[in-house]
Amino acid sequence: MLVFGFSLDTTTPYHLGLSSIHQRQQFLRTTTFLPSVAVPVGGDDVLTSHDDNNNDNNNNNNNNSSKNSNPALFHTVQGVVCREVTNELPVIGTVAVLEATADSQEDLVNECLELEEEEEFEIGVDVAEGDPYGAVLWPAAWAVSNYMLSRPDLRDNLNSLSIVELGTGTGLVSISVAMGGAKRVIATDYEPLALALTRYAADNINSSSSSRIETQLLDLCDLEQQPLPVQGIDIVCAADIMYEPKTGVAMAHRAVEALRNNCRVIIGDSPGRAGRPAFLDTLNELGVEGAEFQETIGKTCSGPRNDLICGKGSTSVSDTPQELSVALLDLKPNMLKG
Repeated sequence: MLVFGFSLDTTTPYHLGLSSIHQRQQFLRTTTFLPSVAVPVGGDDVLTSHDDNNNDNNNNNNNNSSKNSNPALFHTVQGVVCREVTNELPVIGTVAVLEATADSQEDLVNECLELEEEEEFEIGVDVAEGDPYGAVLWPAAWAVSNYMLSRPDLRDNLNSLSIVELGTGTGLVSISVAMGGAKRVIATDYEPLALALTRYAADNINSSSSSRIETQLLDLCDLEQQPLPVQGIDIVCAADIMYEPKTGVAMAHRAVEALRNNCRVIIGDSPGRAGRPAFLDTLNELGVEGAEFQETIGKTCSGPRNDLICGKGSTSVSDTPQELSVALLDLKPNMLKG
């Protein structure tokens, strides 16, 4: 399968839905293993080495190891060294979010492996602390941000809309719509690090959006104990969270929960995500009619990725940003018939 010239390798651990870091490690041990490599971002920024014990000095002098006068900027959030990743979007211009560096991704992956071993791989165990997936940017985040800032019915009314994002990760969607003038934004994730990255980027890098963004711990899959914070909310959105069938099913239930509360639901999904079929099947079973993803032109992400976070052959990442087909779904409350 080709998407804008990229081969979608459905044998990667990501596309097989191997959400467990240990499962991915076992998978890669039986296939060709390629180490993570730092690559240029956007053709201009150059990644440089860092020292966890001397990060401030590194921020001031990182162009000593760079051939470019505009190297990536580094920040440390909850002990995790991150680099700034800039994104260009309509209406608001440049938005910067934080993404874990290659070394930090390795640390997070190792922490996950240790936690999973402690739990003896019990089925159903969710490793919250150290989850690495939300510490890097994924393509659908840009696509959803672009959609919400480009469509006239959304863009022109953004200052009257309150928005909840599920699985915020690095926070690009939440920060973007807040910068675009959204009345209120609640960025949710089950991983505290993701919320910390979002909060830091909102407060210290994109400060114009800071006062309108709230962060809240929320487990997408905990349907019984954690209801959506939908009081006074107009839109519930999500980007690249259907990475396994379980999260696809959970997202369908969350979508119906939002629709029943008269919220619009906007979802972005990159190619090959294992949870999309389960999401659509469950959505249909729950009484949502006419739910069809529409392909839109998005772009790949660039930067280092640990192999246990993003496997070989993934279309999500390239050396420099390239066009990528990203699927978008826009659900209205009147589509719920059940």
